[in-house]
Amino acid sequence: NEVRESFRIRGQLYLEDRVFNNYSGHRPAEPTSVAIASTFHTFTWLLLHILRAVNARNEVEMATFRLNRGNMLKMDNVEPSLVPTLYSVHCINDMQSIVANSCVATLCDIVGYDELGTSLTKEKSLALTNRELVQQGKVWAAHVNEPWTITVAVGCYIFVSVGLDLPIFRLVRTGILSLLNISGINTTGTLAFGYQHVSVMLSQHVLWTLIGVITQILDALVFIYLAKIFTWIYRWATGRPMWARHGKRTVVIVDVPWVHQLVNQFVSKLFSQSYSFVSLDVHSANGLDHFVHRYTHRVVRGVLIAIGRPDGRLLGLAKSESAVILAAKQAAFIRNPLYKGESSGPEFVTIGHNPFKPAMGLANHISLNSGIRGKFADEILYEQMHSLPHTTSPAHSLRSISKNGCPTNNHKVPLSIYGMHFAETLLLTEQGDDDIEAQHNQKTSSQATVSSKMTIMQSPKAKQINNRDDPGVRMAFSSRLDAATRDVETMTTKLHQFYEHRVASLERFVAFCVMFHSLAIHCNQPWFCNGWNIARSQSNLRVATTASPVSADQSSSQMTTTAVLKIARLLHSKLRGFDVKF
Repeated sequence: NEVRESFRIRGQLYLEDRVFNNYSGHRPAEPTSVAIASTFHTFTWLLLHILRAVNARNEVEMATFRLNRGNMLKMDNVEPSLVPTLYSVHCINDMQSIVANSCVATLCDIVGYDELGTSLTKEKSLALTNRELVQQGKVWAAHVNEPWTITVAVGCYIFVSVGLDLPIFRLVRTGILSLLNISGINTTGTLAFGYQHVSVMLSQHVLWTLIGVITQILDALVFIYLAKIFTWIYRWATGRPMWARHGKRTVVIVDVPWVHQLVNQFVSKLFSQSYSFVSLDVHSANGLDHFVHRYTHRVVRGVLIAIGRPDGRLLGLAKSESAVILAAKQAAFIRNPLYKGESSGPEFVTIGHNPFKPAMGLANHISLNSGIRGKFADEILYEQMHSLPHTTSPAHSLRSISKNGCPTNNHKVPLSIYGMHFAETLLLTEQGDDDIEAQHNQKTSSQATVSSKMTIMQSPKAKQINNRDDPGVRMAFSSRLDAATRDVETMTTKLHQFYEHRVASLERFVAFCVMFHSLAIHCNQPWFCNGWNIARSQSNLRVATTASPVSADQSSSQMTTTAVLKIARLLHSKLRGFDVKF
């Protein structure tokens, strides 16, 4: 609108729509979250629009080519001019259904408000994910507030013990003497030691003076270790880890690059104006790349690690989640050998759609709601292969899924099956039942393999683990599929990647923002201090000037390559004059 207004003032008409409106409204806060989510979601719909435009343009080109085929027979090497694309119309329909049916409803459960801004937290059965995230923020806020809480407690003790001359061991010895006097035992000495009591020390038995010296030394030791003593008492009373390091806490955010970088900036800006005694050191890393090499050697007692996990229930993402869990376990089992128990290592919070909870010591998992979206074909296949007899082949299971559809959810509403068109067009048309059954009989049944692994894992030591959602079990299941079914899985991976990069990662980002916002809110009012403005920093940097996570040098070098320019010119020429309603 501002661009058009500037053209209007100059008496010109602005004909190029190059300004995006993500409808996030005026967002002056520096820790940006809503604007990022809105922009990311806008670009997701733009991606779907471009894919549809390319496919529609290719259909028009093919129709024109067939219509004019008779006139082109005299010409050699005449081919339709098509824009290469890997996504069919059915695939794009599945992508749009994932975004339309899943994203908004899941985000409402995360933030605790519906599309109209009505709070969902008033009813206990709604916004359960939001309650978990807010509660986790409170738990971590207690860690961050601990230094100032202990400082205030130490100050109160010093005021009472020094200002009122009532140190604890002096009170104890005075109380013991009072009890002895009340019971009728005559105490003729004075438990005193110091230059003020020289005459008393010389006139009484040395034992009285010795006891006075010991009690004063004990009071001195209490003053020396007062902060540690109060910290241990406070942690024991609140049920928090005992052996975490004292002082300022460090937070490490682990997720895909765009999520961990933006959450890092969000948390840093929330605490940019905080007091030194209520602050955080914030780091971030990619769990599939450099987290182990950059941060595991920095893991100490009490480090707070927030990890975003892909949904490993999808066969195309099972390996990614397994790698993230492995990296997390490498950090989880770095512990100080001088201390016993889980509190001698880092503290984890994992966020993801898979409810599987791996054994990682002191860890909490917050499962995002995935029951709203439809299910992918490989998810239904995995479930049916466990419910059907072991002799049933994966291909027959896919045929049953194609005929009967997806089971209903809690609301008895039929869910979509994403990627089913791959099975219908590839598996069930290129191979007959006899060929599929022959392939199945040549291999060990995938169900038997997975069931045997699950039987081993369901030992008494692992009863608490939900093995059904273990990404390792899903990977074992995938490795035993027949060739035709594996081709279907490979093609469905495109939908898995779209769901992870454009939907699931956005939901994890918003979940991180809700949790860390709750942490900042509960740290914002330390005792006897004025709260700071979590929406501002000392630099007063606005959202409009926030730099992109991609460096300018990197982006410029990529955009000037001949290959990218050639593709851009080709796409521009193919779409010229073509218009699709957005």
